[in-house]
Amino acid sequence: MKRVSGIALLAGGAGVRMNSMNKAALHYGGDTFSGRIQSEVKALGLPCYISCANYNQSVLENWTAVQDCIKDDKGYIGPIGGIYSCLIKAREDGLDGLFFVPCDAPFFKAQIIETMLQHLDGDAVCWKTGDGITQRTFGWYSVNCLSAIKGNIEKGEYSLKALLRSIDNTVLEAEAYGLEDRFFTNVNTPEDYLRYCKEKRHILLCGDRNTGKTTLVNSLAKVLERPIKGFRTAIPERDADGFGSVYMYPADGEICTDEDHRIGDVREKVLNVNYEVFDNLGVELLRSEPGDVIVMDEIGFMEIGSEKFCAEVIRAFDGDIPVLATIKGLYADYDYLNLLRAHPKAELIMLTRENYEEVREKALSIIQTWNEEVRR
Repeated sequence: MKRVSGIALLAGGAGVRMNSMNKAALHYGGDTFSGRIQSEVKALGLPCYISCANYNQSVLENWTAVQDCIKDDKGYIGPIGGIYSCLIKAREDGLDGLFFVPCDAPFFKAQIIETMLQHLDGDAVCWKTGDGITQRTFGWYSVNCLSAIKGNIEKGEYSLKALLRSIDNTVLEAEAYGLEDRFFTNVNTPEDYLRYCKEKRHILLCGDRNTGKTTLVNSLAKVLERPIKGFRTAIPERDADGFGSVYMYPADGEICTDEDHRIGDVREKVLNVNYEVFDNLGVELLRSEPGDVIVMDEIGFMEIGSEKFCAEVIRAFDGDIPVLATIKGLYADYDYLNLLRAHPKAELIMLTRENYEEVREKALSIIQTWNEEVRR
């Protein structure tokens, strides 16, 4: 028999271990925890509820806020109170049960619910992850559980573990269905938040000459699902004495070798710099909009005399539009470069010939989060 179900986001906890912060409103990957989960389940097309015991949560269009209806002398009673209150509302709306998701699970994937849809047996279905932990708040609960939940609450028994002992339930093995333990991660404490969610926003590849920085940027740019802004630099050719001109051009375009793009000349060292190109063309190329990626290949010391351009580079790193950049190796010891290498929003990745593939995989994992942001 087909069960008619909805989804409920458990977002009413007091966040005691998170220093009383509203966990649903914490940010990861350009959105709030609750926003990420709501976006993830949107395509399932199921009725959606959000449990709001301790907080006035932000509710998306077509979501129904449910205020917990159970308290004891200490206040709201935790997940079981949210489950009970949402199931009462679901029963009133003619549903057979609800899929529950805790709001502190920013890595949640809709596959968890899609899989459970095929296994709605008994009164409840939940998960066991590869570490052996039964994930009781990531589960489906039938409205038939209401009497058992009420009985436990009246006895002062608020644990979901106790509830599952008293009802007919199924525990699915996440590993058997290809679901990563990460999807079930709860971010409960400030330490958890720093560990899992305070990701660096930008990628800054630092390496000496001929370590493959530009090759890597070219490879990474091919998997970007965002419009590319920013600049690239190149020396198209050198003469027999090693003399060559350096040109700046759009990161998503072809190299231009006219005077409006020539930033200077080099041999063994920099011979001269055209700061007007940095001030005008350089600043123009760094202008971007939300949804873009800013590519900078490469950040060096030729531009240090252009305050306008350097300020624009720093402004980009201060912002939230992703930056994919290369920067000269540590041998280039300048305050401007050191400031960028130590920027709190930049993931500084040291590139060598030996660790190229390892660095590429690390950078790809960050780019994946950028791509996910524009897919939502």
